[in-house]
Amino acid sequence: MKKIIVAALSFVAIFNALAGEREVLLKTFEKENSGVVAVWQNAMTQIDLTAAAGNNWQVAESQLFRALDYKLRHTAGIAERLQMLADFHRLSRDVQKLYDTPRENMGSGAGMRIYSTIASHMNQYIAVLMLDSESEKCWRKIADAEFDLNGKKIKLKGGKAKFDAVMYDKEVELEILLFPKDVFVFQNRLFAVIQTDKEYSGNDDFSTTYLSEMKKGKLQVLATLKMPCVTQWGLEGNKLKFIGAFRL
Repeated sequence: MKKIIVAALSFVAIFNALAGEREVLLKTFEKENSGVVAVWQNAMTQIDLTAAAGNNWQVAESQLFRALDYKLRHTAGIAERLQMLADFHRLSRDVQKLYDTPRENMGSGAGMRIYSTIASHMNQYIAVLMLDSESEKCWRKIADAEFDLNGKKIKLKGGKAKFDAVMYDKEVELEILLFPKDVFVFQNRLFAVIQTDKEYSGNDDFSTTYLSEMKKGKLQVLATLKMPCVTQWGLEGNKLKFIGAFRL
């Protein structure tokens, strides 16, 4: 009996240490991200904006390595650890592809847009790595689900997808970059706020936001929001409140 009590107390101590390290890391990231925002706010010229985007990328990269280290150290299962490394490798390939994007037709803001996109992809995976256990369960149900968009079947992989669509009478490639913060549970139902847009978009011309629900193993659209670009949302009682703005 004494051994069982000691083992239980040891488990509680390990769990508390894990939770404590996660909270410290999250607070550190929050402080660093506030610094990133401050750099953006002080940027005046295109050179400043490009430098701010580069700073955003550097901070995200540093956080990514720390988040991955944290998660690997606190994940016992070999299969789960290998999956994390595979996801990281896929992200690395995506980042290299983004960086190698031809810039000739992107104008003077090419660097800013590319660096910002790279940071967004890194921040998405950081958010996944830093999820608590309950939130991670919800995320896993949606991250690799099929999204039924008006009859078009879009397969998500790690909350990401690219697909062709027709907008303004021409065919364009759109992307989905779903963050864990946009997944929530209400009355035992699982929802996701999904935004689609062109890669490197400098405005909201091609952006659309959907409220979707997981039904029968698939994400199905419940409503298409009137504002194309949602910058913030929150659940207030039984109502969803959205805030939209022009996005750079």
